[in-house]
Amino acid sequence: MPPFVYVPAEPSDDDRMRIDVRRLTNGQKAIVVYSALDRLRRGAGADARWMVAASAELVRLASAQDVTRILVDADLTATGTRPRRWGA
Repeated sequence: MPPFVYVPAEPSDDDRMRIDVRRLTNGQKAIVVYSALDRLRRGAGADARWMVAASAELVRLASAQDVTRILVDADLTATGTRPRRWGA
């Protein structure tokens, strides 16, 4: 995984960004990240909100939330599971 990744995220009520945590079919929690901005736009959609995160920090935060998988450069548009739109 690159040192920094692009992560689909949206604003939360406390002026922070909330990362989109997904539940996989096997019950595990996952975070989707992208190695480049063009890959995020292609994989999550051009209108997806995002943030940049240090990979090491993201792994630490994910572990604290019981996230067991980090999916890199996943195509969410093909599966119809694009990130939720903020305010929707």
